[in-house]
Amino acid sequence: MSVWGVSGAAGYGKTFRLMEKLEEELLANPLKPGQSILALTFMHGARQRLDQRLRGIPGLRGRYNCVTVDGFARNIRERWRQLATHLCQPSTDEVDFDQQCSLAADLLERAVVGGWVGAGYPLVLLDEAQDLDEGRVRLVSSLGDHAKVLVAFDDFQCLDKERRPSPIVNWISRACEVEVLDKPQRTNVQELLDAATAIRDGRPPTPGKVFDVIGFKAPAMAAAYIASKLTYAKPRRSIAIITPSRSRGHAEQLVTYISTKQRGQRKLGPFPTTWEELDSGALHQLKGLLSTEIDSLEATRRGIAGMPDSTLRTSLLRWLQRQENVAGRSSVSAAEVLVRAKRIVASHRARAYKSDLGRRALTVHQAKNREFDGVIVIWPYTVGSDDEGKRRLLYNAVTRAKNWCFVVVQGEESVKKAPFA
Repeated sequence: MSVWGVSGAAGYGKTFRLMEKLEEELLANPLKPGQSILALTFMHGARQRLDQRLRGIPGLRGRYNCVTVDGFARNIRERWRQLATHLCQPSTDEVDFDQQCSLAADLLERAVVGGWVGAGYPLVLLDEAQDLDEGRVRLVSSLGDHAKVLVAFDDFQCLDKERRPSPIVNWISRACEVEVLDKPQRTNVQELLDAATAIRDGRPPTPGKVFDVIGFKAPAMAAAYIASKLTYAKPRRSIAIITPSRSRGHAEQLVTYISTKQRGQRKLGPFPTTWEELDSGALHQLKGLLSTEIDSLEATRRGIAGMPDSTLRTSLLRWLQRQENVAGRSSVSAAEVLVRAKRIVASHRARAYKSDLGRRALTVHQAKNREFDGVIVIWPYTVGSDDEGKRRLLYNAVTRAKNWCFVVVQGEESVKKAPFA
């Protein structure tokens, strides 16, 4: 197995080092005719940023394939569907993303499949590998038997408490000696660096001019504070309002306050701010609208038409129209609609490009692998995790900031508890 790995804290240049290593490998072993680079990530946002990095490497244009691990797994199963059928694997449309990756790993562990992939992709990149579960790590391990695999990860940025340590750590520690980065690259603002280090080490972060943690007993006071910080934000900068939890609406309430009315004694604002769309929320709402049995196409259309306007709603209505006009159908099953919805969501994630300029509100999970000039973290009562998990959530939010970050906590006493104390 040929594996190389790099690890480091958030903003320490893991992806940059990954690109450096790639260029070193290409210089030592140039691609042959018909060969390409395979670049993998878990999330589409990370894939888009990795794709931008790859575009900047001279001579690599048209000679790399940058996809998510899930997308690659589906491609493998579709390409080798006759073998998958021979092995009694279910079709690609009958399994979820986790099963898809596990079944693709089963195929890749066969020499004929792994060798075929390795012949076309002698170099495989994997960025943000801490997010992978055991099945996806097994897929990557299978690739390592036939290609050189370059991996970048930070175990502390894994937010799933069921995966501590991350499966990639268990695997790569046996595969190679990991290179550890110790110099920050995203920011040189010492207050932010000190705060991130303290949170990571389990110590209370120290307040300063560009970083602070403040608890508020009333939403109006918290909104006025947020408005005061947004007032001095420079134009044409990227500003993110990040929360670990939207449960019970505290974060939504504060965002609505600053978006619709002037706040505080100085009447600051309003500062219109929109939430980035949550695909998982739209899918959850869709499940609640659909019957578990086969339903009439017209009844299904009425239910979907009642959803808030979104890409998913529009695409599903068009699909239903085609089923009626082209296929002559009068009924569809809930399972069929959900499969189609998941495909639409996956396709939208793959193609959508989000510019980070301006203001936006989003969750910690949505903000992962991104960076903003300024960050305001809204920390409600409803953060459901253990102390370690809360530290990881706060760390992932604070380390998105390049210039300043302020943490607005619900309740004055909450700042005396983890992850702030």
